[in-house]
Amino acid sequence: GGRDNIMYQHCCSMFAKGMREGDVLTQAVKDNAARFKPPLDDREVYAKVENAKAFMDRQDVAKAQEVMEMFEASDNLAKTTTDRYVYVPPENKFYDTSSHYLLKTEALDNCYMRTNPGGKGLPPKMSKVLLSSPDLVQADGLSWLPTPYGAPESALIEFNGNRYINAWQGFTCEPTEGSIDSWLRIVEAIIPDERERGIVLDRIAFDIQFPHLKCNWHLVFFGIKGAGKDLLLTPLNRVFKNSVGAVTSKDAKSGWDDSWANNKVVIISEARDLRGDSMETLKHRAATDGVGVHRMNIKSSGQVLCPNYWSLYICTNYADALGLTPDERRWFCFERHRKLESSFSDDDIDVMADDIRFGKRFPAAFLHYMLNRDLSNF
Repeated sequence: GGRDNIMYQHCCSMFAKGMREGDVLTQAVKDNAARFKPPLDDREVYAKVENAKAFMDRQDVAKAQEVMEMFEASDNLAKTTTDRYVYVPPENKFYDTSSHYLLKTEALDNCYMRTNPGGKGLPPKMSKVLLSSPDLVQADGLSWLPTPYGAPESALIEFNGNRYINAWQGFTCEPTEGSIDSWLRIVEAIIPDERERGIVLDRIAFDIQFPHLKCNWHLVFFGIKGAGKDLLLTPLNRVFKNSVGAVTSKDAKSGWDDSWANNKVVIISEARDLRGDSMETLKHRAATDGVGVHRMNIKSSGQVLCPNYWSLYICTNYADALGLTPDERRWFCFERHRKLESSFSDDDIDVMADDIRFGKRFPAAFLHYMLNRDLSNF
């Protein structure tokens, strides 16, 4: 079983490091008592020591050196990988807190094949190393809980007595003071009214300053093609790391929630004919009284639980795209029926759009601007 293989390989490792047989036996007995529950019988430990010695005696010098280096590398890795990975028993997968990927056992083992190939007389595969460690942290599943910039982040969160991995990854960059004039000029052209423009800027800044809170109203942008809707929202895609979902009208009507799960910003582009059940779902997710845990339908993994911190940005070319009534209080609607070409030359638009979409310094400057925007009157 697993204990036999691990003890045998542990003994090989000690012999490979040059330890004498008596010292290996003494250490193996101690490690057996400390590491395994229940421990192996002493006679089994003695047998593992003898078999390991016989195996190592048969190895040539070059092979023994190679094995020794492999075990040394494996031992060094074991000290750091236990802190790096969280095991999720319901899925039999490992969550990498560094890359934020959820890895299958085979994928994890492949990452460490050079130092932990497994097999007789060789370091065990990394999944076995982790699973045999008493320090390995376990979680009941994945969830998502955003935190403000600069606040301590935890890889694990507690909910209803269960422990979940927090998939929130924060922002893509560190805020740095700089120019976002290209974007501000676009915004001014789209929303010429100073008061309305201030409301929209404050609403965007709220999402960035307080991602852990939910605003009770959301933005709807009515405008013709070429009015600049995509450029208005592009900065959000650039600063929220993997926390922006793009939803089409078809998605909103389908009942699948892949673009909602684990996202702070949900952009519904080219919205059209959102009425009936699909509009009621939007209203429920937009409402602050909808804050809580929602059961989401995900194509790849079935139903998952996701907290409602969503901030909705809806863009449409159609005046009747949403089933809204005059007494609606969840939506701030603004419109532009002129193309950007009416305010700027084609060359100016290209330069500004290039900065907004691809400028290396733009995301950090945008994040700095929004984090430092005064929301005391918001």
